[in-house]
Amino acid sequence: MQPAMKVRNPNFNIFDFLSTSEGQLEDLLRRITAALQLTPAQYALIDQRYKGITNYLDAPGSPLAVHDPHMFPQGSRALRTTVKPWDRQEFDLDFVMKLRRPLRRFQAKELLMELYSWLKQNGNYEHMLERKKRCVRLSYANEFHIDILPALPDPERGGTCILVPCMKNGGQGEWSPSNPEGYVGWFNGRSNLAMWEKALVAMKAQVDPLPALLQLHEIPPLKVTVQLLKRQRDVTFNATMDLAPISIVLTTLAGEHYRGAQSVTVALTDCLDDICNEVHRTQGALVVRNPTNPDEILSERWLEDQSLYDVFKHWLFAFSARWSQVLEARGPELPRLLKELFGVNVVDHALKQQANVVHATRKAGLLSVAPTGILAVGDRPGKAVRVQEHRFYGS
Repeated sequence: MQPAMKVRNPNFNIFDFLSTSEGQLEDLLRRITAALQLTPAQYALIDQRYKGITNYLDAPGSPLAVHDPHMFPQGSRALRTTVKPWDRQEFDLDFVMKLRRPLRRFQAKELLMELYSWLKQNGNYEHMLERKKRCVRLSYANEFHIDILPALPDPERGGTCILVPCMKNGGQGEWSPSNPEGYVGWFNGRSNLAMWEKALVAMKAQVDPLPALLQLHEIPPLKVTVQLLKRQRDVTFNATMDLAPISIVLTTLAGEHYRGAQSVTVALTDCLDDICNEVHRTQGALVVRNPTNPDEILSERWLEDQSLYDVFKHWLFAFSARWSQVLEARGPELPRLLKELFGVNVVDHALKQQANVVHATRKAGLLSVAPTGILAVGDRPGKAVRVQEHRFYGS
């Protein structure tokens, strides 16, 4: 069994990051994650595209508008766990178009084709369209792509459960169970984050806005953990993303194994340790289900192809081992390990930001070094020595 990882002190104050080595690592992890967020300009562009598409789907003459559509984001944007693409991978936005009151019975393929055909009639979208097995994709060159998932209410399971098309078996396809709205509520509950308010837009269609961007210390530890898992996956599988574990599976596993830690360092450690232990205990591939609709199997790819699950296990254990090294690292070893895990650019950016804070604190005369060698902020504890401001006189 994978040995339990050690965290030296899980009860440190994350905002007093200069006072402990754990706090300094915590601050670096949050700054790394902040560098992975979409920029305000990227967010504004996605929001503009999203509003344009949803307005068109409910425009006069739309064959979909009469079915009272409810359109809402799903996936990483809805969960606020989006990360900037690694290298040249384009980022995406997923949203659902649920017909709340369909006026006729739809076959799975029929609904998918009706969405595709209506978008095809728009000159702005006709050359960007691709019909996938479950959704219709709009690809914006050198920007991102948007996946639109058509859906119907699921009368058998009720609540926010839906039925979505699945065309992998050909013919008219089949309906597959899902529950993205319920999943967002579950994950936000696990993150101890209240769900955002929803807005009713237009006369018929309900269009939920994209969640707002969060600042560095506003992101709950579980969400930062998911972003770090996804980033490490992207770094590892940069050239072979078709083999990589999908985001919804990593998000679900992290959510299920999150113990409520208020520290990102501890949360990531707990999740890696517990997921490794679950994998060791499980015969065959893990079956990961939507916690709010157990009939939806999220790890379907692993059940269909054992080799993909083997790749996941190898990546998981390797990440766990390297993360253990991070927890014990000191001095220049820590930045080196973090760069290997999460990429040079974002770690360098985080280190620079942290150094700027240290410099400003030292300049204000509030930084000292304790006998243990740890930096301290504020009044000097015990025999701590004040750190002098660098003036760089001479050559």
